[in-house]
Amino acid sequence: MIEVINLVKIFGKKEAVKQISFKIDKNKFVGIIGQNGAGKSTTIKSIIGEILPTSGKILFDNKEINVDNYTYKKNFFYIPQKPIFYEYLTGFEYLNWISSIYNVKNNFLDLLKKFDILEDSKRLMVEYSEGMIKKIVLIAAIISDANILILDEVFSGLDPVAVYDFKILLKNLIKKGKTIIFVSHILESVEKLCDQIIMMKNGYIIEFLDESKLLDLKNMNKTLEDYYMEKIR
Repeated sequence: MIEVINLVKIFGKKEAVKQISFKIDKNKFVGIIGQNGAGKSTTIKSIIGEILPTSGKILFDNKEINVDNYTYKKNFFYIPQKPIFYEYLTGFEYLNWISSIYNVKNNFLDLLKKFDILEDSKRLMVEYSEGMIKKIVLIAAIISDANILILDEVFSGLDPVAVYDFKILLKNLIKKGKTIIFVSHILESVEKLCDQIIMMKNGYIIEFLDESKLLDLKNMNKTLEDYYMEKIR
């Protein structure tokens, strides 16, 4: 579905991503992990067409993408580490707006109730806490019915119950044929959720853990955290 080929991105004198290549297939939960400055966000922004690569290609269904490709972008729902929202909208209005953009039914009332934010959805989002914003944008991602969700540190600020419930919903989306790219520093969540894991360091991919490699780690009674520390140091 998504293929990154020899991707390089340079900002001024800094080479943020250094000729990386990988594939992400449909119906996979893919984790991207690495220290701050590893190149994770730059890679994601290149995939969604927010920035142009300095060199290399990104293919979607075997076609090269560019920043102006609306047909390509409508397949995605992206939640950055600091979600973008409109301060003059209430949570309810924001979800209505997302429904109209993605041309889906207004079907979020049950989710607002489930995550105990129905009453707060009538307030302006500028008044929200970090956790409330994360709940609203995650609900937006779920109702969008986008084929690919890209989620960057989406669980920070959420209470444990909300995290647990959102994990179940995201797993169910994979069962429905969606693809999720999940960026997180919480290695335990990455390990439990993801089918494949990309490890990055200093702009490089230092390891691609597919399902067989993850199974090998499990059979050796080695956690992702243990393996990550071995590779990163």
